[in-house]
Amino acid sequence: MHLALAAGYVLKTKAEGWKLFCERLHVPPFVLMEFLPGFDRLEQALTRAEKVAFVAEGFLRWLNRIRPEGEPEVTDLPLTAERVAAESEGIFRKQADKWSGVN
Repeated sequence: MHLALAAGYVLKTKAEGWKLFCERLHVPPFVLMEFLPGFDRLEQALTRAEKVAFVAEGFLRWLNRIRPEGEPEVTDLPLTAERVAAESEGIFRKQADKWSGVN
């Protein structure tokens, strides 16, 4: 059960991060994905994740419960919407530079 809650948190957080990234670019988040095969399954999974997912604090507690013995306690969430958005922006900027011939 906890693994399902963790997976729900990860899916929700990645989707929220993607939406934040797209919002900063002023583009609709799923406009290009809507026509791809499996998009309906993604929507269904996101709907389920709204009901079956850890909240941030619960995810952090779970990470600490499953951490290997001797490893330090996790004090900062490794996965947040803000981090996903920032990483997506970094990837986008790097690719845009590549396409423009900067690098």
